[in-house]
Amino acid sequence: MATRTEQHEARLEKWKKEIEDCRSSGKRVSEWCSEHGVSPKTYRRWERELYGANNSENRSRQKRRQKPEAAVEFTEITASEPSGNRGKVVARIKLAAAEVEIYVGADMGTVEALCRGLRYAE
Repeated sequence: MATRTEQHEARLEKWKKEIEDCRSSGKRVSEWCSEHGVSPKTYRRWERELYGANNSENRSRQKRRQKPEAAVEFTEITASEPSGNRGKVVARIKLAAAEVEIYVGADMGTVEALCRGLRYAE
């Protein structure tokens, strides 16, 4: 029979995968939770336990267990634009670690994906 500590560790691993799934889905937490039958309150509790600012013990334990991350690669996304507006920037977003320019003719799906990606820019 598993001890309480072992059970808790198993739950942490399960929720770590769930939270990573939610974060990589590009959906809002409430939307993801609804689709997966999870209470947003429960989701946030486990998220705080795993990644909370006051939880240095869990963070250092996770760092020891983490596998090396694959290198991140970026690519330029180009969209066909009307000839009269070629190259016209309609929005520029600058963060410490990222810069995004949105051009005339960019479709909403691309703009939405860029904005979701910026949540994770460090």
